[in-house]
Amino acid sequence: MKVLLFGGTIEGRKLAEVIAVHLRSEESKDKGIEYCHVCVATQYGASLLPHDERLIIHHDRMDEGEMEELIAGTGFDVCIDATHPYAVIVSENIKRACENCGVKLYRLLREEESGKLDSMMNGQRVTCFDNVHDAVDHLKNTKGNILTTTGSKELKEFTRIEDYGTRVYARVLPVSDVLRTCEELKFPAGNLYCMQGPFSTEMNIAMINASHAGYLVTKSSGSAGGFDEKYEAAMQTGVELVVIGRPKEIRDRVYSYEEILDILGLKDVRGTRRAYVIGAGCGDIGQLTVDAKRAIEESECLIGAGRILDGLGVMSTSKKTFSGYRPDEISGFLADNMPETVALLYSGDIGFYSGASGIADVLKDYEIIRIPGISSATYFCDRLGIPWQDVRFSSCHGRPVDISKEVGEGAKLLILMGETEDAGRIWVKRKMPAGYVLNYVN
Repeated sequence: MKVLLFGGTIEGRKLAEVIAVHLRSEESKDKGIEYCHVCVATQYGASLLPHDERLIIHHDRMDEGEMEELIAGTGFDVCIDATHPYAVIVSENIKRACENCGVKLYRLLREEESGKLDSMMNGQRVTCFDNVHDAVDHLKNTKGNILTTTGSKELKEFTRIEDYGTRVYARVLPVSDVLRTCEELKFPAGNLYCMQGPFSTEMNIAMINASHAGYLVTKSSGSAGGFDEKYEAAMQTGVELVVIGRPKEIRDRVYSYEEILDILGLKDVRGTRRAYVIGAGCGDIGQLTVDAKRAIEESECLIGAGRILDGLGVMSTSKKTFSGYRPDEISGFLADNMPETVALLYSGDIGFYSGASGIADVLKDYEIIRIPGISSATYFCDRLGIPWQDVRFSSCHGRPVDISKEVGEGAKLLILMGETEDAGRIWVKRKMPAGYVLNYVN
């Protein structure tokens, strides 16, 4: 079976992950899915997807004609539309392209929140509208700051508010296209929160307070889209929650995530608790690999030394964090919190004198995924312009190092030091070769 998946939602990414697991399994060689094309609108969306040679990622926006050309040229057996519920035009294009090519189409859609809203509105400050335009008409007649979490595509509507430059604060994705749109609409930089979710209730509360908002605008995006956390934040802070309902579906039948799995003959085996053991580099967020960033985004909580968590900055603001690196500390935290996905961050590379080497026993209840990083030793050599293929590496962190034993004839030696007293652990047992120079670098 050849599958075409249009993503852009959490459910779409989950489905891509399950398909990737299937493609790596033995059964995929004889039956099931042969390969899968996943289409997302941006490079950022592509970076969140799993990697597999038979999982082909397409990250450009397409019109109906381009979709039809892709479908006809590849010969797909089935197409899954897992785009955002509000991407009506995209879904219409997908539907027509599939009809023209004779490909079976299934629309994957998360559960609606309208029933929950009915029970929530009992005496609470919740107002609902069919579309963004009507919501903005309502907000034009109000006073006080507005925090909108509806994304960048709807921001133009908010410029109809006379004093939007001072009243409206927007939470948008931290990608160049979005920032360019905000600049074109003349949104002040101080009114933008460029962040990637998911966001906790506490994080939403912090942003409401920081923007001094009296109104929080959200789409009825379901639990997977963070609606529950935004509702709780609005109730706790007393702001009015402005909810934009979904556009009416363009077809009679939609399918749940579980139904799509059944149609494709797949099982979601991602329920295994997962621990990412990550080399975080030398403390600069720019040194994280793409795999490391993806793992951090997917994890419920982050564990690491305080300076490493501080270095992550915005990536850790919406996550539960635990500052610690000793196995006993980590074991206690995991036992108390029992996260399904966790990222353990270690400085440098996890295979080079790293605390990660003793963490496997603590993670016996987890599937362990190791993600190497940039070692401080190789980074140091690179900054000095010294090739490191002939450098011998050692560490005196917590142990003595005999230089005369470590250095061979003509070899270079680089010794890691982690504490101020480490230099005192370096010693010479016997006379060094003539001309040998000993340099301490801390």
